[in-house]
Amino acid sequence: MRKLLLIMTSSKQDKMSKALNVSGIGKGSQAAEYEVTVPIAVYDQMTNHIMLDSYKAPVIPDSPIPALLGLETLVKHRAVINVFANPPELHFVGPGGIEMKLPPGTKSFHLERAPSGHLMLPVSQFAEYLHQEKVSKSAPREESLKPIAEPLHLHTTQDSELQ
Repeated sequence: MRKLLLIMTSSKQDKMSKALNVSGIGKGSQAAEYEVTVPIAVYDQMTNHIMLDSYKAPVIPDSPIPALLGLETLVKHRAVINVFANPPELHFVGPGGIEMKLPPGTKSFHLERAPSGHLMLPVSQFAEYLHQEKVSKSAPREESLKPIAEPLHLHTTQDSELQ
């Protein structure tokens, strides 16, 4: 019990060497001058054990923002997020490559990194689509590029639909 108490009270807060300006979360643009390191205990489903680690992040003053994992952290730890699983899963992939076996009908897209650090799905490739259609009509059927049979219907909210 004493060891657990020591672990749980080992949080620390340090002044950052340079303030970090953040936007896109919370209210407008804010500066974080401090970072906090707190102990965490997480269940690793691969080993079936609870592991102790720490979480370090900038502190946004007077903010109810929860602990977030930024894109840089996810990249550094080779993260794969499975939002289809129930509950969703976060995997920090070990050394080497990974193999994903995706079922027929899967659609895969390259993402781009925005200057803000967010990931974006490129959605304005209309010129490329027109070129694809032109090639498709002029090429023999087996060599043609096939347009998507079904639209994606990406929903941003229940009332808003992108097509």
